[in-house]
Amino acid sequence: MLGGSLSELYTLVDNAAPNALIVVTGYPYLFEIVPGDPTAAIKDQINDAITILNGTIQRAVEAQPDGVKILYVDVTAEFAGHGIGSEEPFINSDGDDAYHPNAAGYRAYAKAIFAAIRSAWLDDNKQAA
Repeated sequence: MLGGSLSELYTLVDNAAPNALIVVTGYPYLFEIVPGDPTAAIKDQINDAITILNGTIQRAVEAQPDGVKILYVDVTAEFAGHGIGSEEPFINSDGDDAYHPNAAGYRAYAKAIFAAIRSAWLDDNKQAA
């Protein structure tokens, strides 16, 4: 089961680096669904599978015991409107990097991760005050 394997992995990371903040991202939707696209149904199914995968990842993060500093970062909002098939895709559609982020996609990941880390840091400081 993937969720159990992820939980075990996160525990191993925490054991190896107990003072680290573990940041785990989900996946962006790969495709923009364009009206009239004859492949829209399969693209929609792939995006739905990503929703399920992201939920599994998020639940594995949330299942970590107290004391494990771990964050789940949902990147779907940062990539919204920028999937393959959009006017400005953040994901490569072909070549060796197909289905991986391009430079704009990596910036979108960085923006989402930075915002999550900043929010966690602010929350920690509020609790410490």
